[in-house]
Amino acid sequence: MWKTFARVAVEREYEVDERDYFKSYANLSWAMSKVSYGGQDFWQFIEKLYKAELERTKLKEQPRELISSVLATICFALKDCQPHNFTDEFWNELNLTMRTFLRARV
Repeated sequence: MWKTFARVAVEREYEVDERDYFKSYANLSWAMSKVSYGGQDFWQFIEKLYKAELERTKLKEQPRELISSVLATICFALKDCQPHNFTDEFWNELNLTMRTFLRARV
């Protein structure tokens, strides 16, 4: 059942409203980690999504509140996730982005 659900979610990604896209898939990744879903295709899709969001946080015009929201959403979504579902490159990028964000506190 979870495999089919993950496949449909990825196949129909373009049907998700762009305003809800990131939050919807972050919520889905949280749910899939709660059921210990291990499908690598799904997690590769989610990793690409998270990498794209992390890249957007680096744009100069991004408000600090947005960056904070993106980081919090990713961290919450992954709190129960198996580390092997993502590459070391992703974990390093998330760590670097969080450290950069925290160092820039006013």
